[in-house]
Amino acid sequence: MTLSTILVDTQILRQVAGLLEDLSGRMRAASNDMLDATQSAPTIEGQFGPTVRAIGMGLLSTFEDRVRQFADMAD
Repeated sequence: MTLSTILVDTQILRQVAGLLEDLSGRMRAASNDMLDATQSAPTIEGQFGPTVRAIGMGLLSTFEDRVRQFADMAD
């Protein structure tokens, strides 16, 4: 059995890794902005604020998962 040779353009690989790192940083900043906006939602008749805060926490979890994935891919 022979192994195939895989050629990798390290310059392109480093460039894409840098883009992924940048993307994860921007997503982290966006998730922080989103969390700030949702956590300060006012309560109107006992419903609006808690619902918006819960949505914000769910979105934060999703964003943080994606940030970790992009950071892992960049490594």
